[in-house]
Amino acid sequence: MRRPERRDMRPLSRKQAILFHIFLSVVLSAVLALYLSGRLACPLRRFAGIPCPLCGMSRSIFALLRGQFALSVQLHPMTIPLLTAVFLAVHARLFSKLRPYLYRGCAAVAALTLAVYFYRLWLEQIP
Repeated sequence: MRRPERRDMRPLSRKQAILFHIFLSVVLSAVLALYLSGRLACPLRRFAGIPCPLCGMSRSIFALLRGQFALSVQLHPMTIPLLTAVFLAVHARLFSKLRPYLYRGCAAVAALTLAVYFYRLWLEQIP
């Protein structure tokens, strides 16, 4: 049986990349506005009554932006590794030689985030 050919993804053109970043900025700005207005809350905590693995991440990012590193780590210890992993995953094309290691690193950060979540859940330290 013949295996179907795998299509390679075409890189985005410069115009498509710019439009994608503008779209992403608008969506993130809308989500941020909803969150700051108090209309957006964690759906898992709202419906199931348990915090999600990223609970405290928004407050931690805001603390990081204000330069309060200790508070940021206290609110969510995985903020800096997760932001780094997301940045590298989004810009993986720039690091083509390191791509296999980037994906393994992102998977490791995700696994570590879950481990930290269960540890914090066990200690009841999730804000």
